[in-house]
Amino acid sequence: MSGPALKQQDAHHAIHHAAYGEAQELLHVVKQSVEQGLPEVTAVIQLFLEHFQMRVINHADEEEKGFYQEICRDNSAMTSTIAALSRDHELMRQLWQEIQEEVRHGTQVAMIASRCEHLLWLSAMHSKTEEAWLFEKEEMADEAD
Repeated sequence: MSGPALKQQDAHHAIHHAAYGEAQELLHVVKQSVEQGLPEVTAVIQLFLEHFQMRVINHADEEEKGFYQEICRDNSAMTSTIAALSRDHELMRQLWQEIQEEVRHGTQVAMIASRCEHLLWLSAMHSKTEEAWLFEKEEMADEAD
């Protein structure tokens, strides 16, 4: 079973919004560090990646363990929607892992920062789509009642 915050549109949106805002701030610091050629840029990238794992990937894991399963159980017509959203999660995990590997192999930090931007963009698009597909449809159904 998933926690109640995942099932409530405002609470779910707040989770997405907070995680995105924090990641966006960290990415800004990453980009500044790259531009200024600061030696601690790799440590700042690691902070971004740790944040992303703790706030976004863990959130995705929770959605898949409970919330998404409950949606499919309650409405089998949502199976393909949930599959698409789960695919987004997998793409985020894969890109996150690739960035981790790039850091370990000493890839140029400007390139890594760009990949972090892509990861944040993917997360934002996923959140926007997820909220539209899962919650706006509910609102329309409620209005029809």
